[in-house]
Amino acid sequence: MVDDEDAMLSQIIAALNELHTTTDQKRCRELDDALTTLKKSENGFMISFRLLDFEQPTVVQHFGACIFYDTIRERWEECLSNEALIVKIKETLLEKLALGAPFLNQSVTNKLTSSLAIFILYCMPDIWSEPIQDLTTMWNDKPEVLAELAAEFYRIRLPLSQRSILKSCLHQKAEDIIKIINMILCDKDSSPSLRNAAVECLEQWLRLPSVELMRWQPALLPFLGNLSDRVALARVLIVVSAHSDLPYMENLAMDLATFLANITCPAVVEQLDILSKRYKEKSYMNREDFISELEEYGFLVSALAEFFETTMRSLLIGCVEKRNGEVLRLLCTFFEKISLWPGFYPYDEVISDASETFWNTLKQDLLSLPGSRVSETVRDE
Repeated sequence: MVDDEDAMLSQIIAALNELHTTTDQKRCRELDDALTTLKKSENGFMISFRLLDFEQPTVVQHFGACIFYDTIRERWEECLSNEALIVKIKETLLEKLALGAPFLNQSVTNKLTSSLAIFILYCMPDIWSEPIQDLTTMWNDKPEVLAELAAEFYRIRLPLSQRSILKSCLHQKAEDIIKIINMILCDKDSSPSLRNAAVECLEQWLRLPSVELMRWQPALLPFLGNLSDRVALARVLIVVSAHSDLPYMENLAMDLATFLANITCPAVVEQLDILSKRYKEKSYMNREDFISELEEYGFLVSALAEFFETTMRSLLIGCVEKRNGEVLRLLCTFFEKISLWPGFYPYDEVISDASETFWNTLKQDLLSLPGSRVSETVRDE
C-alpha cells in the first residue's frame, strides 16, 4: 500500500512538473484532464495529505490544497461521516497554517485558509462547536480565517434548514469578531498587513445575509475615523450603504452621519489641504503621485456620497425631529468644499465631481419629503 502511494505521489509530481514546463498543447490538455480526474477521486484526496508536505515544491503543495478545498466543498457529507477523517482534516489544516505561515507561498496559504473556513462551516455547530474561540486562542493576530468564514458562507452547499442554523450561529459570534477587529484596528502598533486583514474581515462579515448593523456599530465607529487606509474605508462604507435595512434605521443612520460629519469629513478636508500644499511646493511630490493619491480621496468622497444617498431621508427627518441641523450644515460645507476644489478638472484635480450624488440626493429628498417631516426652515437652509 505504501509502495503504491509512493508511486502515485511520484507520478503526480512528475505530471505537475511536466504540465508547467511543456509547450505541447495536446500533452498539456492530456495532463490537465488526468489531474482533474485525480482531484475528484477518493485516491486523490487521500494522497493530497502527502502533497501538502512542506518539502514539496509550491506547485505540488498548491495542487494538494486545491484537492483539499474541492473535496471538502463537494463531498462534505462523506468527509463528516468519518470521525477519524474529521480529526485528520482538522489537524492537517491547523498544522499547515500554523507552522507554514512564515514560508508557505501565498497561493497555498490562501487555499488552505479557504479550506479551513469551509470545513469549519460544515462542522458548525455540532461537530466543532466553538471554532472562532479556538482560532482566536491559536491566532489572535490572524483574522484571515475569520474573514474567509464569512466569504465562504456563500459557497457552501447545505439544505436550507441547515444553512439557516449556520447563519444564526455566525451571527451569534458577531461580538467575538468585533472584539478582534477592534483590538487590531485600535492598536497603533498593528502592521499594515494585519490592519488590512482586519478590514477584510470587517467587510466580509458585514456582507453576511441578515447581518444586524446595530451590533456592528462598535466596530464601525473607530474604523470610520481612521483615514490611514482611504481605500479600505471607502470599501467598508460601500458595504454598509448597500445594506437593505439601512434606509429604515433612522437612529443608526443619524449616529453614523453625525460621526462622519464631525470626525471623518473634517479629517478628509484637512488631509486634502496638506496634500495640495505638498504638491504646490513641487519638491515633495510629482503630478502623477499627486493625482494617484487624489484619486484615492475621490473614491472615499464618492463612498461618503453613496452613504448619504442611502441615508438622506433618515438624516433630514432626524435633523428636524431632534432639532439638530448642525449635521446637515457640516455635510453641506464639506461637499461644497469638494465641489469647489481648486484646479482644472481633470488635470489639476479629480475629486470635485464626487460630490454630485450628494447634492442631487439632497435636492430630490428635500422636494419629495412631506412638510410634516421636513420643515420649511430646513428646506430654505
